[in-house]
Amino acid sequence: RRGLSMLMAMVMTLSLVQISAFATDGEENDTLKPQAVTDPNNHGITLSKSSQKADWARRPLSPTMVTYALNDVNYMLDMADKLTAALREKGRMGWFEEICRHSMERARERHLAGHQDPWRIQGCGKLNRKGLAALREMWTWRDAEAKTWDKPAFMVCSNADLIQWSVALQEQRTVAPPPRFHAHRRSRFMNALQKFYLLDEEDYPCRPRIQRRQHSDQFEDNLARLCKLRDEKAEELGMEGSFLITRASLEAIAEDREKGVSTLLNWQKEALGF
Repeated sequence: RRGLSMLMAMVMTLSLVQISAFATDGEENDTLKPQAVTDPNNHGITLSKSSQKADWARRPLSPTMVTYALNDVNYMLDMADKLTAALREKGRMGWFEEICRHSMERARERHLAGHQDPWRIQGCGKLNRKGLAALREMWTWRDAEAKTWDKPAFMVCSNADLIQWSVALQEQRTVAPPPRFHAHRRSRFMNALQKFYLLDEEDYPCRPRIQRRQHSDQFEDNLARLCKLRDEKAEELGMEGSFLITRASLEAIAEDREKGVSTLLNWQKEALGF
């Protein structure tokens, strides 16, 4: 049996889209495109994703779920071999390894630092302070339900549900628990709502403040030159410009070249000629 080496772990870390950007160099190669997920290495098989959000704690697993689980690894080694060969052929294996090491280090740092406000989920930017207070209470309720039930949070309700309820509460509309909730969960849902209603306005969380800088004409000229360089290099390499370097990194370099360039990975400096 072939063990899962560091390379396999790295292959699983990055998306196929990113790997493909490195490997294909802009050329047509069906085995390295994102659709390899549904037709791995042209084996003529389309993989179903119907079990992606199934209840994997339930026993026994259905035959469909067993097949789904097996297919997660059935083609992985073959795909890894082909992707690795393409990366080596293009001389970009070192780039790929550096990205993987950096991604793992960043993930470890985020894990150790923790998340100050995990309830600030996607979509909360549309909420005012009252809506954020509602979201915080409803997220806390859902988190407790998931832990008690020992299930993923999305099985209690979706993030979209949380945002929808929070918008309604900030607009002083009535919110009721979904009919699918059993009596105890409905009761705890209503308790969470009551806790929100009893909050004083001074206890509402603050909206994050975004400081917008006023940039000089020199900055805009620098940024334009950098964007042009990025687009030219990306076209030469056959990859997306935003994958080569982000807009935020370009702005940092335009603001302070030495400081901005110091934040780039070595492969980016090499590719961009910095």
